[in-house]
Amino acid sequence: PLMSEYVFSYILAIERSLVETRNNQSRRLWLPLPYRGLSGLTIGIAGLGSIGRHIALTASHFGMKVLGLNRTGRDVDAVDQLFTVDEKHQFLAQLDYLIVTLPETETTAKFFNFDDFCAMKNSAFLISVGRGSNLNQEDLINALSQKKIRGAVLDVFEKEPLPVDNPLWTFENVYVTPHN
Repeated sequence: PLMSEYVFSYILAIERSLVETRNNQSRRLWLPLPYRGLSGLTIGIAGLGSIGRHIALTASHFGMKVLGLNRTGRDVDAVDQLFTVDEKHQFLAQLDYLIVTLPETETTAKFFNFDDFCAMKNSAFLISVGRGSNLNQEDLINALSQKKIRGAVLDVFEKEPLPVDNPLWTFENVYVTPHN
């Protein structure tokens, strides 16, 4: 449940422009911002262990379309459509949000790379709460720099704490949390 709360607190903050609204308040600027509800958005969960399954159930309560990625292609409750690793780009191409909850194994090391980020919509957001090793961090930095994806919420990193000179600290479309 705590991981679902983390994921959905950021999804709601992003969709409701909470950071921008707060920034406008501090500037005493009355500026209504566009927003969209979660119903009908597509969330993809890579890693359908207990955390991924809970996130899928929460997403279904919001009326989101829930896609899942796992090794077996075995059905999972609250997941509308399942993809195997061989179908990764087909999975990624449909997502508004990619949630990474993969464990740290030999097969999940740098599981998502530049080609994968390019397979996503440029309006898609990545939320990584599995293990820092799941993402090729250099490729993610390049994808963010080139606006291949809309942004990222990152709670786990290859090296923790995240070094102060890491470019991820500087992106306005990246939210860094200290492995909460």
